[in-house]
Amino acid sequence: MVQVGKGDSSFSTCLARALGSAHNMVATSLKSQGSLRTTYRNCLSHLSELKRRGYLVLLSVEATLPSYEEETLISAIAGT
Repeated sequence: MVQVGKGDSSFSTCLARALGSAHNMVATSLKSQGSLRTTYRNCLSHLSELKRRGYLVLLSVEATLPSYEEETLISAIAGT
């Protein structure tokens, strides 16, 4: 499952908590970590939790128009 550009990643974090783990799941953001930190107060704690639960977190990625490498990586992880 791929979640694209979900702001502070709170939705992805809630989903990971509900599922108990998040293997084969990808969360992306067009913004960099620095930009996310200044825009969303709780974002870094959400990203840390996602990584602990097995999410692949990709920052500074245009997931709606991915490059070939990004598309291949996301597809492989999401099992599509």
